[in-house]
Amino acid sequence: PICGWAKEDNNKFYNWADFFGIYGKKYGIYLFKDLQKVDKILYAAPVKQSNTTGSVELPRMISPWLVRGNWLLVKVYDYNNQTKTGWLNFRDNFGKLKLFVKF
Repeated sequence: PICGWAKEDNNKFYNWADFFGIYGKKYGIYLFKDLQKVDKILYAAPVKQSNTTGSVELPRMISPWLVRGNWLLVKVYDYNNQTKTGWLNFRDNFGKLKLFVKF
């Protein structure tokens, strides 16, 4: 299950899937600056045992597509004009966020 709520100015609450879907697609998302290299890996499936599809190095834009548990399917547009797609682990098992919507 997806846990967590985000409050908008008009006192409306969203679960993570809706919040990333609505605002993430509109504004994109950003990685927190203190992330380790292992947290920037893109995976082929929303499990760490899956193959990797690349990593996020110098993102110009990160666009979310889908939320599944603590995982977010993203399309990354790097500054070197490469586009990568994969799953990012946006939140650890304790609920600590690793990335967020870029307002």
